Amino acid sequence: MLIQFSIENFGSIRTRQTLSLTTLGMSADKDRLRLPTGFSDTPYVVPVCALFGANAAGKTSLLDGLQTLARLVRSSAKEGTPDSSLPIRPYKLTEETKSSPSTFEIVFATENYRFEYGVSATKSAVQSEWMFARRRVKRSKTQLVFERNHVEADRYEWKFGHLLPASKDVWKDATRANALFISTSVQLNSDFFREPFEWFTREASFLSTTSPDTIMTDELLKGGPSKKRIIQLLNAFDLRVSDIEISDDPRVTSEKFPKPFFDYVKAAMPKITFIREDEQGNRIEFDFRSEESSGTHSIYQLASYVILTMALGNTLIIDELNTNLHPNAFRHLVRIFKSKRINKKNAQLIFSTHDSSILLGQLLARDEIWFVNRSPASGTEITPLTEFSARREAALQRQFLSGRYGGVPILSNKLFEVFEFESEDQNSENN
Repeated sequence: MLIQFSIENFGSIRTRQTLSLTTLGMSADKDRLRLPTGFSDTPYVVPVCALFGANAAGKTSLLDGLQTLARLVRSSAKEGTPDSSLPIRPYKLTEETKSSPSTFEIVFATENYRFEYGVSATKSAVQSEWMFARRRVKRSKTQLVFERNHVEADRYEWKFGHLLPASKDVWKDATRANALFISTSVQLNSDFFREPFEWFTREASFLSTTSPDTIMTDELLKGGPSKKRIIQLLNAFDLRVSDIEISDDPRVTSEKFPKPFFDYVKAAMPKITFIREDEQGNRIEFDFRSEESSGTHSIYQLASYVILTMALGNTLIIDELNTNLHPNAFRHLVRIFKSKRINKKNAQLIFSTHDSSILLGQLLARDEIWFVNRSPASGTEITPLTEFSARREAALQRQFLSGRYGGVPILSNKLFEVFEFESEDQNSENN
């Protein structure tokens, strides 16, 4: 369960920005779904968090920062070498930030703990890494797990609390300058770090609808119960499918794709056939890749992620969720996570979007809405709707589009100058 994420000096983000999913528990919203964390100082979080912003405002930088932290946790020790570069992208528009580390800090809850974990790193090395933890028991207190700070070359100052065993010294000595301590410890069979490690690698899922990847849905369709759920979900979005068949695509051959690419392409691009019935009840086949719309492709891709997230109570992070989706389908998808009847395992959905239609009808609560803006001086800034004295909910979309909350592009009449070809031709003749 994600509680809070902060980021500084990454992508279009220059100054520290914090996305908090804690809910205010406003009296007007007492009947809506709130997810219990089990911790008295942060008792509830929202099931849905929507990020609204113009193109190039920085929505993707924020979500990519969260994914980058997950990638560092998952891979920095296992896949890296002493010479490997870290996937750090500092803010490029000032000399100071170009050479400064990017910083990520996250608060999340697992089965037994609430963790506060942070990393500050350049492309070449981790500058600092720290973790605090609080047990999920009454009267527990937040404790230091570890802290490392770069001193010089490959030397760090270390501090440890009382939660780690004596083998922590072995883990410490094995941690490279360009690897995370938590990642290295898991590679060396740490039981304590397995729980936060698996939150990043299994419980948080990242998806971009702008680059459809159907592998997960393809795999779920190979199992009986999962296949039934996939088809049920697709039909809930009015796709009217009676069956789906997965088979090897005859166009993918070893002659076209030499090893080692052949096995990967064969698994990643199977032939997907949608089965529908005509008015006489006859079976009619539709090739998924050539005969189905981009909207159908998006719903198909999303289906497996949504089903698994709901079944396991995980956190799903999606960039540009509304891409290729009808506004009603978009709302339908968000409504799944907002439902007390359906969302019984505390699943979360965090997404970015341009589609302001989701603001209609009070589907989203005020503390589930954030606006993303970008200024020349400070880069990307994020602001919750709760910081504004918003007027009645019915007018929220109109207020957003008018620029009251930011998050919309500033358009100029200079657009029309682009198409003044006649004056350009006249200037060319005069010259």
